[in-house]
Amino acid sequence: MTRGQWIPFDADALSQFLGDLLVLEEGQDCEFSQRRNWADGFDEEAIAQLLCILGQDFARTAAGRRVRIIRTSMTTLT
Repeated sequence: MTRGQWIPFDADALSQFLGDLLVLEEGQDCEFSQRRNWADGFDEEAIAQLLCILGQDFARTAAGRRVRIIRTSMTTLT
């Protein structure tokens, strides 16, 4: 309830709001993943140097893949 109005947020309501869901075939990547995998897509080193406190870096998965920058690792301006 928001201001006395019932706001549904079930799967059907979200699909209606967001439009058609992205359906990927086996082995197909979304556009973000494709850009990330391109050799010239993301310069993660440059991004980390620009956004992170000196000595900090992206958080990594158990396999060592960079996934995101944790807020406490970012500069104040960022």
